[in-house]
Amino acid sequence: MTEKKIRYIVSRAVAATRFVSEKYYHICWWEDQVQCQYVHHTRDAHKVFYFAPGSTFRDGLSEFQWTLVTTRILEFCQSQGIELVLRSGRRKMSRRHATSRRCLTEFDSERLRILLASARTPGSELNAYLDRLQRLLETSDIVAPHDVPRDVVTMNSEVHLKDDHADHDMALSLVFPADARGSDLDKVKLSVLTRTGLSLLGRKVGDTVDGCLKILAVPYQPEAAGDFDL
Repeated sequence: MTEKKIRYIVSRAVAATRFVSEKYYHICWWEDQVQCQYVHHTRDAHKVFYFAPGSTFRDGLSEFQWTLVTTRILEFCQSQGIELVLRSGRRKMSRRHATSRRCLTEFDSERLRILLASARTPGSELNAYLDRLQRLLETSDIVAPHDVPRDVVTMNSEVHLKDDHADHDMALSLVFPADARGSDLDKVKLSVLTRTGLSLLGRKVGDTVDGCLKILAVPYQPEAAGDFDL
């Protein structure tokens, strides 16, 4: 990956963004690709390469700014072992590491579509997650609750994860946003409208999400337990 190719990828990301002069935007690594986003598009920690007012991006970066951006992206990709697809700026996935389609139940799909319709409001920081949820619903395999495999993460499942970066295990339940507010100290309740929540939904034991979280087990899945109303 050369500086020229990085510049092309960033140029496409910038061209796809509609800027407001007085607001700040940044070029970042988000959802496994190089993007140009409003700085408050998410509360999740992620890699940022450069930020500036919308007017700076709209008027065009200087050569110094371009060098700064491309150098930072190149160093990041080299340190993480990432190869980018030129046309999209997305991480290139080998066939061996390609992720299979996810599996959602009809019951979960129906409730998540209701959530999509009710949670979206103009200017809300949740809209980016709702967009991801909509794409997930459009691209997943929808099955009857009785037919979902026991090792798939469904709504209200308990999930056992290992963080390869921090070298420790964790346990959590994947829940709807309203239920996440009541998390107990000894049991994390993770909203589906988070980066990790959306990454987990429909995945199975053995999958790795967010680049470092491996799903070790699904100790409790409502469908496997016969709790079809959860």
